[in-house]
Amino acid sequence: MGGTFFSQTSYSPPDRPAGVPEDAVWVGGPDGGDWIQCKKKRDRLFECQIFSDVKGFKISRGNYYFDGNFENIDLNYRFHDGQIIQLKEGKLVPVGKHVHYHGSNQNESWVVNHPDAPTKK
Repeated sequence: MGGTFFSQTSYSPPDRPAGVPEDAVWVGGPDGGDWIQCKKKRDRLFECQIFSDVKGFKISRGNYYFDGNFENIDLNYRFHDGQIIQLKEGKLVPVGKHVHYHGSNQNESWVVNHPDAPTKK
């Protein structure tokens, strides 16, 4: 979402579009937002999917490394800036394989943004 910050706590979510998982959380503001679904894979590693706010198209899918107090992992989303998912305490930083969707096209990339994060898997 190109550098625009969206906060989960500021505005009411739009109606959940078809295809957006029930456990996805809307994170947005007056100009829109994203639906975010993250599931813990192991230790500090999460797999997240990002969906568009109104239409529910999948925007991206990939692994994120939790950067914060490991004893207090709480997925209380604050905003998503198009890459990092900021939490109330800590953040989820993209790592490893990421798939980005553009209509019927998709591309893959490898991201290493944290020195402690796994590089493959």
